[in-house]
Amino acid sequence: MDDIVGIRIVDAQRGEVGLLSWGRIGDPVNPEPLLNRLRKVISDFGFEDLVEISLCSELGELRDFQYFYEGLVHFAAAYTSRKPSDLHDLEHDDEALRKSIYLLGKRRA
Repeated sequence: MDDIVGIRIVDAQRGEVGLLSWGRIGDPVNPEPLLNRLRKVISDFGFEDLVEISLCSELGELRDFQYFYEGLVHFAAAYTSRKPSDLHDLEHDDEALRKSIYLLGKRRA
């Protein structure tokens, strides 16, 4: 799994939405620990009726979402100043995980 990952979610009320987050949380290869943590905190963003959550095989799958490029620049800038303790916080602190989520909006038509 990559350092920055793309996640596609589908909510019954809000439809399909993309997001970016830090990868390698919980397990460097298995995405389930990260997806399980995201399921737990995603309701804080107004997603109450989650139908599906899946890890994208590559970031480019999200390029058609409204704020993809802004999110990518955000993570690229944050990556250069990231400390090893940040990864520990993401693995154990829901608030740190919430702050690491960048909503990309809906897919452009």
